[in-house]
Amino acid sequence: MRYATYRHMVKKNPAAVALGKMKSAKKAASSAKNAAKATKARLKQQTPEGRAEQAKKAAEARWGKKR
Repeated sequence: MRYATYRHMVKKNPAAVALGKMKSAKKAASSAKNAAKATKARLKQQTPEGRAEQAKKAAEARWGKKR
């Protein structure tokens, strides 16, 4: 069978393409959920001073250093 040689000529199964897109979207959503959980857990462990320091660093990175 010469499938690999003529691969560019073979049409893809639309159902398989849709399934692949669904899986990748689900994986991305799962990754975002895990990141949110990790952030909450990390903030819960930090002291108020540590959270304040982190917020200052984030603001500085976003808005630039004080003028």
